[in-house]
Amino acid sequence: MKVAVLHPRKGVAGLWTPAVDATTKLAAAEINAAGGILGSAVELVYADCGVEAETAIAAVDHLLDEVGVRAIVGQHTSTARDAVRMRVAERVPYVYTAQHEGLAGACSGIMIGATDGELLWPAISWLASDRRAQRFFFVGNDYIWPHVALKTSRALVAHEGAQMVGHALMPFETCDYSQVMAKIRECRPDVVIQALVGEASVTFNRAFAEAGLDRQVLRLGLLVDESVICGIGPDATHNLYSVSNYFSEWQSPENCRFLDNYHGAFGRLAPPVSSASIGCYEGLHLLAALAGRRPDPGGHKLAELARRPLAREAARKHICDGPVGRCRQVHIAQADGVSLSIVTSMTMN
Repeated sequence: MKVAVLHPRKGVAGLWTPAVDATTKLAAAEINAAGGILGSAVELVYADCGVEAETAIAAVDHLLDEVGVRAIVGQHTSTARDAVRMRVAERVPYVYTAQHEGLAGACSGIMIGATDGELLWPAISWLASDRRAQRFFFVGNDYIWPHVALKTSRALVAHEGAQMVGHALMPFETCDYSQVMAKIRECRPDVVIQALVGEASVTFNRAFAEAGLDRQVLRLGLLVDESVICGIGPDATHNLYSVSNYFSEWQSPENCRFLDNYHGAFGRLAPPVSSASIGCYEGLHLLAALAGRRPDPGGHKLAELARRPLAREAARKHICDGPVGRCRQVHIAQADGVSLSIVTSMTMN
């Protein structure tokens, strides 16, 4: 059975490719060792969807009409996701694994990632109470996810009795951050919240440190994970925090078991695991759990999954023994060089 892993393999979000490839290969090996999906071995097909709708549509058309994939697991931007959902249109099951803004779509798809509201609420509350932050600034790339994250952040900051003193939304390809840094200096925030993708996060945080702002202002990243932190480098991570429902140092039995298997397969120098690559790993296991092992000659099981996608809470019950599990934990981690160390964890209601 051909299953597509759809994500940006190069460009601004390409830094996650090595870890996505490794975790999905591990998932496929585990699934096949247990009998495959619907009686067939899983054959992974990797496809580059980029970050824009046009590239995603072309990739999906090729996968469905020429390659003949029977399911899609996707880790990509919301812009690409909405295009994929429209194109798939109940033809095959589509599991979207990325952290997202939480807007419900009208088309097919199973979304299993954490939402910004679930992550930002405890993070902003913790910054206000534990770090006594009262002035917040927001930076993000200029598309739907950061737009909604900005709106969510404003509401949560106001709920804490604090102020959103400014914001900046930038194209993915931005290289010159001088005007943004000047605006941050002028607004004098205690915290800069970031909704930046991949290399955009790397270049912004390096520029932030070069401007000397890292010694004065805290940073909170929504997508600053183990892959991104390596790109930023040890000299630019002072006072940098991240919030996620997964960090690789989380000491749960399920995560320890996963990491043992992962490093056993790919060695101690394997690509760093993060929420992005873990999402694809769990997405494949979810697909296997929902479809089952028994043969389905008429394709009825997959057709049913495509027509009737599950809500996230129901879907995650099928992967509750995975590294993230039921998505109940929110972790705040602090950068230490190119490592992320969890400083506090909270359980979502």
